Amino acid sequence: MTHFLRQGWRMAKGHTKIIIALFLYQAIWGFILYRMIDNIITPLLKRYPELTGSADTVALFWIENQFQIMKTDVWMPYLYTFLILLLIRMIFTPLLQAGLFYSIHHRSEVGKGTYFRKGISAKWKQVTLLYWIKNILIFIPMIWIVKPFFATLFSNKSITAIFSLFDWTLFVYIAWALIIQLLFYVLQLGASWEMSITTMLRQTLVHLLPFIVVSVVIALIYSFFSVSIHALSIIWVSFLSFLLFQILPLIRTLFKVWMISAQYECIREHKS
Repeated sequence: MTHFLRQGWRMAKGHTKIIIALFLYQAIWGFILYRMIDNIITPLLKRYPELTGSADTVALFWIENQFQIMKTDVWMPYLYTFLILLLIRMIFTPLLQAGLFYSIHHRSEVGKGTYFRKGISAKWKQVTLLYWIKNILIFIPMIWIVKPFFATLFSNKSITAIFSLFDWTLFVYIAWALIIQLLFYVLQLGASWEMSITTMLRQTLVHLLPFIVVSVVIALIYSFFSVSIHALSIIWVSFLSFLLFQILPLIRTLFKVWMISAQYECIREHKS
């Protein structure tokens, strides 16, 4: 296992520029979402009663906002904006995946350089097709989960009635979504790594244990770093803790590339 982790780390270090580019991509999206949420929340908070206000004033504030959400279409522009942003994100995501997966494969074969842009142009069709099939298989069953939830929410029933909807069907759906996510992730890797579907599935199943172990180990290492940085930012408020907290997304991107590279080494080590 340590061999796969070392080789994956070596591969990740060779993709430093791509890691920084992906980090900036995530940062831009984070800023866009922040501004969108800020434009929604800030006007509401400005209308929130002052601390000296009576309980009736606060209750009236919440009743008024509940009425606007449930009885008017004031939230529709925000919904349309969110859907447009989501669509744009879903268009770019498989392109970036194709470039990253392809680059990892070819750097391992050649031993130098990166092939990110070439990967996008060569593999975007296969990866995008698998990406959209995966999302369709995940989101369509969600309708049967979300529909009764919103029906109960907008019928002004108690919170107990809402929690009663969380039955075995929700857990079945979560299991289904996880299986589909893992299956199509492997298929996308195979498409980018120029392996047939049957070969990729066979290699993954045969060597599933090291594939899972390296993924769990890297996830645990990242969790340790993440928890430590969050704890440091709470316990010791300083410029250093602030700086570490800001670069946490960069560290997360680095660990993500490390995980994909280590997974590739697991499959590549045993290719027939």
